[in-house]
Amino acid sequence: MTSYLIRRVFQAIPTVLGITLISFVMIMLAPGDPLTRFVVNPEASKESTEHLRRLMGLDKPILEQYLYWMVGNDWTTIDVDGDGVGDLQGTRLGLLRGDLGQSFQHNRPVLDLILERVPATLQLSVPPLFIGYGLGILLGTLAAAKQGSFFDQLLRFLSVVGTALPNFWLGLILIIIFSVNLQWLPIGGMRDLAKTDSSFDLLDTIAHMILPTIVLSLAIIASVTRYMRASVLEVIEQDYVRTARSKGLSQRRVFNIHIMRNALLPIATLFGPGLAALLSGTVIIEQVFSWPGMGRLVITAIYQRDFPVVMGTVLVGAILYIIGLLISDILYGILDPRIRY
Repeated sequence: MTSYLIRRVFQAIPTVLGITLISFVMIMLAPGDPLTRFVVNPEASKESTEHLRRLMGLDKPILEQYLYWMVGNDWTTIDVDGDGVGDLQGTRLGLLRGDLGQSFQHNRPVLDLILERVPATLQLSVPPLFIGYGLGILLGTLAAAKQGSFFDQLLRFLSVVGTALPNFWLGLILIIIFSVNLQWLPIGGMRDLAKTDSSFDLLDTIAHMILPTIVLSLAIIASVTRYMRASVLEVIEQDYVRTARSKGLSQRRVFNIHIMRNALLPIATLFGPGLAALLSGTVIIEQVFSWPGMGRLVITAIYQRDFPVVMGTVLVGAILYIIGLLISDILYGILDPRIRY
């Protein structure tokens, strides 16, 4: 199992590099010029602007800029004075030396900005992950056990509807109902769970999390329920299940050891992509609920043409996606001993 996981980690390295290359090229080809952030004086000389462009490395070919982003370049400080061009300071070491660059907008290291927002995104993402998979596995199993019943038909209908509903639309509807009309819950914003001062209010924190958690959980529940139901029904028809029953094993033992263990294999496979889909879904939900996580950070960076921040968040998202796939591999190996060998 250990050698298998080591191979998977090494296989992930070229995947991450490929994602960074494709993302970098797409971002740099997008419309907009980050220099507009610094040229505050419309009468600034063209020579000053071009000087700043050279110092930032934006005059180089795209692939050369990507190389600079990976290994760094030779400039350390940009300081343009008195000519209408703003100042940008920072050290550019390169990704391979742990430097994600300097934010054009905030004039701060990109890594610091991301680390500030990661707790908020995890706070928003982790509860729906456990709620969605927990209830999805339970409901899918019950639907398969009661195949053809009204309960099964109702769950199948609701799972299709839950999968089809856009989460941003559902979020807006819930805000209108519970925050605007009924005024039971806050419209948006966030209370940080890591906050420990006297102003921290656990009930207020939970109140801010209820609506976005519901929106993100429903999509996961709907998807996992469908997959779990289909997987259980498929496993029930296998020869080894009939053999186990013919040997006189109790229904509980047959279900727990032979049915559930094998029915969970597709769910384990879905966990990694599901984690990545959840993180990408929070980008929209954070906008809807004014949640100060990585999603809002990257959206603001796109509007401001803050390319280093966009690339940094793309890289973090790619790494989290790889980690999700690795977790799927571990779960698959636990459920299926053949993978460990």
